[in-house]
Amino acid sequence: MNEHPNPKIAIHKGDPHYHARWMERCTELGLEAEYVNAFDDNIIQTLKSFNVFLWRWSFREPMEVMEARSILAAAESMGLKVFPNLSTCYHYDDKIAQKYLLEASGAPFIPTRVFYKSSDARKWLEKADFPMIFKLKAGASSTNVKMVHTAKEALTLVDRAFGQGFSSREKLSYESSKKFKKLAGEAGFFSKLKKIKRGLKKHIRLRQHSTREKGYIYFQDFMPDNNYDTRIVVIGERAWAFRRHNRENDFRASGSGNIDYTVKKVDLNMVKIAFEVSQKCSFQCMAYDFLYDKSRNPLINEISYTFVGGEVIHGCPGYWDSDLNFHEGNIYAEDAILESLLSSLKQ
Repeated sequence: MNEHPNPKIAIHKGDPHYHARWMERCTELGLEAEYVNAFDDNIIQTLKSFNVFLWRWSFREPMEVMEARSILAAAESMGLKVFPNLSTCYHYDDKIAQKYLLEASGAPFIPTRVFYKSSDARKWLEKADFPMIFKLKAGASSTNVKMVHTAKEALTLVDRAFGQGFSSREKLSYESSKKFKKLAGEAGFFSKLKKIKRGLKKHIRLRQHSTREKGYIYFQDFMPDNNYDTRIVVIGERAWAFRRHNRENDFRASGSGNIDYTVKKVDLNMVKIAFEVSQKCSFQCMAYDFLYDKSRNPLINEISYTFVGGEVIHGCPGYWDSDLNFHEGNIYAEDAILESLLSSLKQ
C-alpha cells in the first residue's frame, strides 16, 4: 500500500475499552476516524473509503467468533491495514491451533498432546506421567483448565471427550459468582444489579451459541513450582511485562488479578523469546504467558492477541524495545496498537 499522510480510519464499535480509546487517540493525533458497524450488510462497500480498520473482536461475542476473521480478511484483501490481521488472530481462543503454530515456529512451548481418537489417547495414557493438565481448546482466564492426578481421572475425561463432550463456556452458577465478587467493592446497589443482569444475559447468549467441545482430547505437561506466571505483551517493536501470582490455593495464575509490575523481577529471556516469536510469526500484537520447567527454562503456556483493556499495560512502568533496552513511561495498549499500525502504513 502506498503511504497515506492522512489515513482515514474505521473503528468497529465493539469492546468499549478499545474502541473508545482508539477514537480518543485518533482525536489527539488529529486523525480522521469514524465508527462503523462490521455487521452492516454493506460493510465492504463502506470500508472502500478507508485505509485502516480496527476491530477488537472477542470470543465472548458469538457473531464475532463466527465472522470476524472473514470480514477482516476481506478488508485486508482490499488493501486496508487491519487490526488484527489473520496472522495475529486466526488462532485466537483455539489452544490446538496455538500448539501447532508454536511447534512449527520452534518456540519453547510446554509439551502438549492432542488426540483425535479415543484409542490413541488411551494408549498414550498407559505410560503417561501425572499430574497433567487437561484443557479445552476454547476459554480464557483459566476456564476449562483442570489438573488431572490419576489415569482413572484422565480416562473419564477421554470417555466424555469422545462421548457427550463438554460445554466450552462456564456454567451460569460459576459466572454469577464471578460477577458478584467483581462488583462487591463497587458502590450503588441498583448499578450493581444492572451490570450483573447485562453480564449474565450476555453469558447465557454465549452458551446458547457455543458448540460442544468433543472429538478431541488435549493434555499438557504440568509445570510444578510455579507460584506465578509471567505475561509478556509484544506490540510492534515494544514489549511490556509483569508477573501474575496464582489464585489462592490454586496452580493457575490467569484471571487472578494479582499483578506484580516490578521491572527487576522480569526474566529478560522471556522478553527475548516473545520478540523472536512475534517477528517470526508476523504478529501485530501478542500476549505470551510463560512458566518455568523443572530446570528453570522459560516455556510458553498460551498466547492471545487480545486481553482485557489497556489499563493493565498502562500500569507497567515502561517497556523494552527489540534490543532489550528499557524505556520508562506509561502507554495504553490501544495507543501502541494504533501507532504500530500507522507506522506500517509507511512501509
